[in-house]
Amino acid sequence: MPEPLPAIRIARRPTSGVTAEGADAFAATLLERAGFIPQSSIRQSWYRLHYDMGEDYENEKATYAYEMVTAARYPVVIDPSLLLRNGRTGTPPLAATHDAYNQTLSTLIDEIVHSDEAVEVAALLYVLTDEKIGMLPALREVVEKAGFWVEGLGTTPLTERLRKANRALLDATVGIHQTADNLLALPDDSQRRPVPQWLLRTQAAQARTAATTGHAPASPGSDEAESSRPAAPQSPRRTR
Repeated sequence: MPEPLPAIRIARRPTSGVTAEGADAFAATLLERAGFIPQSSIRQSWYRLHYDMGEDYENEKATYAYEMVTAARYPVVIDPSLLLRNGRTGTPPLAATHDAYNQTLSTLIDEIVHSDEAVEVAALLYVLTDEKIGMLPALREVVEKAGFWVEGLGTTPLTERLRKANRALLDATVGIHQTADNLLALPDDSQRRPVPQWLLRTQAAQARTAATTGHAPASPGSDEAESSRPAAPQSPRRTR
């Protein structure tokens, strides 16, 4: 039987500001992504937001952290005064513009591309599939509402096509969420992204060159490689 997830407590304290306590390694990643800073003493560790940023900043960051750790199915106890109120979710509505959606997608893509550990990718996948703030559930709702609208026209084939698309989106959401679970279950030695094969081949070639010549070649793009480039030839000066 798996161990129960630790309860995370997010509160505003008179002397230490907004803090979060009780996080394990994965929850800590989510808290840091939301803007919390790790703190530690001899007996305990905790997280806090930056000081003197104002209550609006604190409420926004605390709500964001609450939504992410809740999406990852952690039990969370949060000071009610920290939660933003906006219907079902504390997240302010995203403006329905192409630029807003493109910026959100670009941010997700950039963070996944530059992630080094499986836990970071899992955190992003959880956010993507969360029923309250995730993009995939929001897309399912859009397709569902379009299906209801098309159904009113009496065009059964088009309605059924949208229903199939909605079922496919649901399957994708469930599959991606399960993949995030599987990433967290990987052994520690498989959590980090492997070194690209092209880089391994380059390093092996450099090692062979060093063994043969006694001098290791500079890595591409390094300062040594830049300084070793031959100077561009100068055109001869004309004299009268």
